[in-house]
Formats: sequence, C-alpha cells, structure tokens
Amino acid sequence: MGLYLNAGLLYSIKPFVSENAEARPVHILKDTSGLILQLMKSNSGFFQKFIDSTKEFEIQIIYTQINRDKKNNPSFRQFSYHANDKEYFCPASTSKLPVSLIALEKLHAIKDVNKFTRMRFDSAYNCQQKECKDTISPDSIPCVANYIKKIMLVSDNNSYNRLFEFIGQQVINDRLWKMGFKKSSIIQRFNNCDANCNRFTNPMSFIDTKGNVIFSQPLVENKNILKNPLGNVLKGIGFINDSGKLVEQPRDFTFYNNLPLQDLHDIILRTMFPQAFSKKQRFNLSDDDYSFLYKYMSMYTRECDIPKYHRLDWYPDNLKKYLMFGTDSFKNITDTTIRIFNIVGRMSGYLTDCAYIVDFKNNIEFVVAATVYNNQSGIFDVSNYRYKTIGFPFLQELGQTIYKYELTRPRKYSPQLGYLKNIINKKN
Repeated sequence: MGLYLNAGLLYSIKPFVSENAEARPVHILKDTSGLILQLMKSNSGFFQKFIDSTKEFEIQIIYTQINRDKKNNPSFRQFSYHANDKEYFCPASTSKLPVSLIALEKLHAIKDVNKFTRMRFDSAYNCQQKECKDTISPDSIPCVANYIKKIMLVSDNNSYNRLFEFIGQQVINDRLWKMGFKKSSIIQRFNNCDANCNRFTNPMSFIDTKGNVIFSQPLVENKNILKNPLGNVLKGIGFINDSGKLVEQPRDFTFYNNLPLQDLHDIILRTMFPQAFSKKQRFNLSDDDYSFLYKYMSMYTRECDIPKYHRLDWYPDNLKKYLMFGTDSFKNITDTTIRIFNIVGRMSGYLTDCAYIVDFKNNIEFVVAATVYNNQSGIFDVSNYRYKTIGFPFLQELGQTIYKYELTRPRKYSPQLGYLKNIINKKN
C-alpha cells in the first residue's frame, strides 16, 4: 500500500484490481530506427522547415505502436525524436492529467466519499479563494467528478486548482516520484499565486446532501520548498512583466511545473493500459474511475449534457484535439469513429498534446506525445506566440502523418476495442 501524510491524516491507498489487471507485465521496445524522422521526410513539403530547425522550435516527439496478441494483450514499440528530459518545456495544462488521477486515488482513502460527493473550499492564506458553488453542477455544489469533466473537456484552470488544493503540493509529487516519475514536479496553481503561496493549500471539506461535514482537511503547509528538478531554469532573452513592460533578461521557470514528455507519455500509457503494468506502476483506480476518465478524455464538447457547451465558436470539437485536428479553425469533427483520449497544454509559447488515438472503423490504435515552441523572438509575450501558424498546423500534420502510416502498418492481430466503444456510447 502507498502511504501519504497530509494535513495530519495518515491514509493509505489500496490498489484496485480489475478483471484484466493481472495480465502479463508490459513490454516496451525502444526502437532507434529513426522512424519519426522518416515519416516527416515523407512529407518534406510541410515538415522540412521543422526538420531543419528542430532546435529552434524545441520539438520533441514520442510515438508508440501498439501490438496485440491473440488474447488482446498489448505490447509497445516506442520511437522518439529529440525527446530529452533535460530540455525544459512548459507543460502547462498537461499537468492536469496526473493531478486528476491522484485526486481520484485519494478519494478511495476517505470513508463515505466518492467523486460525486459535494465539496467546499475555505480560505486561510494569501491568494486563497473560497468556493462552495459550481454553476455546472445540477445542485450547484462542486465535486471531483465535475472538476475532472471540465478539465478534460475544456481544460478548466479553476478545476485544476481545486484538485491541487484537495491533494496538496507535497502529496502530488510524492506520488509521482513513487511511481518512478522522479524528474517531474507539479508545484503551481494556474492563477497569480507565487511560489510561496503554492506551498499552502486551502482548508476544504466534503459534505452530505444535508450540509453535514463528512470529512474535513485544514490548511496544509508544505514545509519543503519544491522547485524544478532541472534546477534554475532560465529561457529566452526577455519577457513582458505584469505592468506591460519589457524586462531584458531571461524568464525564470524555476518554480513552474515540470513534466518531461517521456513522463507525460508514460502517464497516458498507464492510464489507457493499466492491466499492462505492475501494481506499483499503476494508478490505484477502480474500473469505474477508468471508465469515467475514458469517457471524458475522449468526449467532444457538444456531446456533453452537463455542462452543456452550446457555442461552436467557443467550444468546437477540436478545441483540445491538437494532434489530428488542430485548432487553426473552429470545426466539428464529423468522423466520430476516430476518438482521441488526450491532454493538452498551451502556455508561454509552448504547445503540447499527448494522445491515445483510436480508429474504431479501421481497428487501429497508437500513442503520440509531442511539444513544439511557437516563439522564435526570444521574448515571452503573448503577441509573439505563433500557435495558429506554427504549433497547430505542426501537431495536426504530425498526427495525420502517423495516422496514415498506421493505416498501412500490418498487424498480426487486430485490437479488440469494444470495451472503449461501450464506454463512449454510454449516456452521461
């Protein structure tokens, strides 16, 4: 059992074991054949400028092929292109996936509480805000399930902040490090709180339908000062400060989140294929947790009933499906036989997507993680970020190129993906 200390409460996380959980251990073959570069060269008309300037665009790519045996057990062949956990990129909202997973884990350690139990947050330190209402909930009361929904559907920052506060800064990182992600650090909210304020997380409680407290957690102070495992991280030659003035010195990312692409990729892999990993390597979630995650990781916004996202120009299908569909224009995705289980990040000129992509019609599946930097000026300023002309087209074309290759790649056994299709088709 994993043991965690938070707010004076010693609690344990007992692993859940699904019916498929004891399948053979995972086998990941690291292939150094340079396939990703070959695929990009096959479409040199688009990719050549990126190949020539990979360092300038800070491109990192990991692509994993999935092969099934006759019992549908997966094995993995992994290719990479300039993936380097010593080269910092801003992970932005991709940090929301591990926080969502760890929040679900923590729920199982609290008696009479689940992801639909009502929550409320108090404030007791600088930069903290109270919250006792959630307008998307049928009863207007926040809960972990609705926070995760909003994270997966529209990458909501407040929802991430609340899960961060529920878990606690140190516990998040202890859990990641225990699972082997020792180069990752998730240490910040997505608001204007400074590094010191992020060490303190709000008092919060779970309540029943009558308003009675089921569980309460006081203000938590992380006495450890956590920072980027890479040390002092300085990027660029200047930045625009909060007053709108140019500061002619590198931007400091020392107290920003760090989530190397390999770690992000492997978190997606363990989320989508828990049965392929040992108990120590898995997130300790129930089958219902996984079904819930799969549904909302792959859902398009117009398919969600609660909340209901009406405006296509604000919430198009491709809002956060950068690989394959990009967001260079607002559009619905008409071919829903393709499903993308993913997490994305966009911040400080960095654009990242990590996705498990499935085509139910053609029976193919693969995983891609990629990041690209969209600011060649060296000045961190929103006016310099070229997401629409660089990042979105690059990720869309990369996803499409690998997808087309997967359509032609021979497989001894076709994947049996009916379990995913059932989850997706189940009503909200």
